[in-house]
Amino acid sequence: MGNNAFLIIIIIIVGGFTVVWFGNSSVGSAKEEIKILKEKAENKKKLKELESKYNKALEAKERALRTSNSGIPQIPTFRKLSPDAINEIKSGAKAILEAVPKSNVKVVIDKMYPGIFKAFEMNKNEFSEILKKSISVYNSCESYSYKIGNPGKLHKAGSSIICLLPVEINATLSNGQKIKTIGAMFAVNDPILLRWTFFDSNGVSEYPDLLWKMFPLLNKDFEIPQTIVSEIE
Repeated sequence: MGNNAFLIIIIIIVGGFTVVWFGNSSVGSAKEEIKILKEKAENKKKLKELESKYNKALEAKERALRTSNSGIPQIPTFRKLSPDAINEIKSGAKAILEAVPKSNVKVVIDKMYPGIFKAFEMNKNEFSEILKKSISVYNSCESYSYKIGNPGKLHKAGSSIICLLPVEINATLSNGQKIKTIGAMFAVNDPILLRWTFFDSNGVSEYPDLLWKMFPLLNKDFEIPQTIVSEIE
């Protein structure tokens, strides 16, 4: 083997992978190979950092679009929902309605507006038990389907935004009884959660004072929709 050539075995750790390089080479070219590999590793690290910064910037942009400088949700001037906001609202309602016949109380509670617990003077566990009983009628349905309408007019309630989402549920119970329920969900966006949460209109239609207990700055002329349950022949 000449003075400037020898068998080299180099092991370099690059981004979690082990790279093995060997062969007959001069010392100069071997050093150059090492330099290139190190540069690639460094570039890969920088790329990951850039990707991370980019993703964080996107998240910050989305948050900025939904929050003004004062921390109030920016659902444009309280007049119109963006397509993304409409999709978010309908997706949230869909998750709740699909959880009901499965008695998946956790999903329903996670999507629920937290102020409802305080309004009913219950903690989450107490509310969960009552909710579980109220939706148990759908547990053994022969059929279950639902329709979700588009969100209605936006209402300002202090720093929160409220809108109503029309909902229709058709179910055939285990005893063969067919029931149609026409009602609505309240969708709420506030500056603390920065996401849409929900509660059923039925509870507050029976106890309307609860609505203003949760939202004291909501217009007193706000009309709470009634839930209509009917049997289908």
